[in-house]
Amino acid sequence: MDSPPVFRGPRFRVVMRCLVWGILGVVAAECFVRSVVPFPLFYQTWFEVGIHRPDEELGFVFTPHYVGAMRHRDGAWRVPLRLDENGFRLPVSTDGNRDAPRQEVVLLGGGSMMFSYGLRDDQSVAAQIAKHSVVPVRVQTLSQPGFDLSRDFYKFKRYFEGRVHPSVVVVNAYGRHSETEVFANYSSTPSKPVGDLFWFHDNIAMNPRGLPHRIGRPFRQSYVLAGGCRLADQVYSRLPRPQDLATGQPIKNGHQGHDNSGTDETNPQQDGNNLFSEMREYFERRGAKLILVFLPSNGDDQPATTSRTSPSPDRVAVLDLRGSLSVADSDWVAAGHYGPRSAQRVGERIANAIQPLLATSGDEDR
Repeated sequence: MDSPPVFRGPRFRVVMRCLVWGILGVVAAECFVRSVVPFPLFYQTWFEVGIHRPDEELGFVFTPHYVGAMRHRDGAWRVPLRLDENGFRLPVSTDGNRDAPRQEVVLLGGGSMMFSYGLRDDQSVAAQIAKHSVVPVRVQTLSQPGFDLSRDFYKFKRYFEGRVHPSVVVVNAYGRHSETEVFANYSSTPSKPVGDLFWFHDNIAMNPRGLPHRIGRPFRQSYVLAGGCRLADQVYSRLPRPQDLATGQPIKNGHQGHDNSGTDETNPQQDGNNLFSEMREYFERRGAKLILVFLPSNGDDQPATTSRTSPSPDRVAVLDLRGSLSVADSDWVAAGHYGPRSAQRVGERIANAIQPLLATSGDEDR
């Protein structure tokens, strides 16, 4: 006896059509993106592959002798980048007589701004300092994207202690308008990574959280999947969590906020002062002078005010460049990084400010 025919209702047919068209749309979108964007997947566009490698103490470091390019859709596409034997940008020296002695200048802090992301070696802030310095100098940049000041200080001790003897150390702070924001990027000591502190997507070191981290390798195989996960993560990060509601803490960018006014909380500015004092004593024992530079940021076109203070102002030279680059006159690239003209202005100002320190250091050496 034949079984009765199974009739599919109109709702089922609509669902099946939507499912088929959805799958075809995803496949078409994936094929289109792969036809115009290189594969394997480059969802993060900051560097070509190989820029980072894991490190037990710092979480990650930049690859020694790296040869590649910096990439960003906003004015920094495939800018050549070479790193030295320690993974830092190549040092830059003042032109002229190669036999003339050059004093060492070391750049710490400032992250990707002082690293001069998106700029060639000859356009970097370090190159502009060397170019505009009256005293012959050799400028070594320890600033790197993704590292705070304490880790830059640690990197100096790890890679250069006993080998590089700076005359001047330029400590850079990047933040808008207030010391609170600037010093919030400081920490007293670099904490040792616990477990898988960083994972690498498109060779960009990222925090191990969210859907991309949970999905793992398949996330890297599909542009559509990657984009969908990023959108879902953005929505999820803004949803209230039961634990957040229980503590009464505000949610900022998907993370629980903290009130530093309590006695049990760490004061970011005090941490910055402690770190800066430790650095000052360390370098002064080795004959180096420090200068603290507040770097301008994109959108910070307000003039510097006298109320802006710094750690130990009676012991350290201070150069406040916030407000020195107007939005209209500056060439910001790659999501608000310095363009060639802005880097030239920042580098020239720093070069002028360190001349008295270099001259004094030269007199003491003699």
